[in-house]
Amino acid sequence: MGIFCSKTIFLFARNMSDMRFVILLSIFLGLTFYTVNAQTLNFDQLNSTVGSGRAISFTTSSWGNGFGHRLINGDPGEFTTLNLQYRHNASVWTDAMVVTSLGNIGFGTSNPHNPQGWGKAIEVSSISSSKFLVSTVTNTVRLGFYAHSNWNGPRGIIGTESNHDLSFHTNYSEEHIRIKTNGNVGIGTSSPTNKLEVNGTIKTKEVNVTATGWADYVFEPDYQLIPLSEVEAFIFNNGHLPNIPTEKEVFEQGVNLLEMNIKLLEKIEELTLYIIELKGQYDEQDRKINQIQIKLQNEK
Repeated sequence: MGIFCSKTIFLFARNMSDMRFVILLSIFLGLTFYTVNAQTLNFDQLNSTVGSGRAISFTTSSWGNGFGHRLINGDPGEFTTLNLQYRHNASVWTDAMVVTSLGNIGFGTSNPHNPQGWGKAIEVSSISSSKFLVSTVTNTVRLGFYAHSNWNGPRGIIGTESNHDLSFHTNYSEEHIRIKTNGNVGIGTSSPTNKLEVNGTIKTKEVNVTATGWADYVFEPDYQLIPLSEVEAFIFNNGHLPNIPTEKEVFEQGVNLLEMNIKLLEKIEELTLYIIELKGQYDEQDRKINQIQIKLQNEK
């Protein structure tokens, strides 16, 4: 029915009988009593004396080693802390959340990591893994920030924990990157149909494409080189080179860079063979012309 605090006693009066008992006890002992309604305690300020280790504890259950929560202040040096602690079937208290006098907040740590001196920092810490989760009740969307010491190697992870896309925005509503649940990535598009789809210009210093074939088959002995007369006729009838897509096909379907490079190399190698063939014909004509010239000179 009562709580002792320093030299003051707080008694909770549940009814008028309790109230009369409080009055009689105060007269008998010569002490000052404060009566408080058992349901509600109202106050403007609740101040502790100066120092650390001041606590408000809640023992929810004494089963096993005990269950409960407490709020306690601390002074580890360089800053002070206000710790929200818990114990789950344990005799010792563990920090759940710590607010430092610097304004940093730690979950699972009493000293949030901030060596760079950012204005404010929040850290979620655990021994081997931890996560910070943002979620909605509607559609159960879950976005997580994870740190793991051994999940395919030690690494940090950002991603959706639910089966939803992940988007990256600037200026709140301007989406620039979308990662679909099937792994497709879109830059400048929210509905990519390929592993990487960019709606815009790509600037890079190098592109390395893995190929499974190359156009050197043109130089194989059994390669059938189309006669130039047939090439000429094909161009006249179709308006493009053999084995090269038309302008309409390119506009409608785009260009596969690897395939196009192979096709272009095929034409370059065919052109080389045509030049070698023409050079052979030229050399043969030049030989015959020289023979005729020598014959004419001998007849003089």
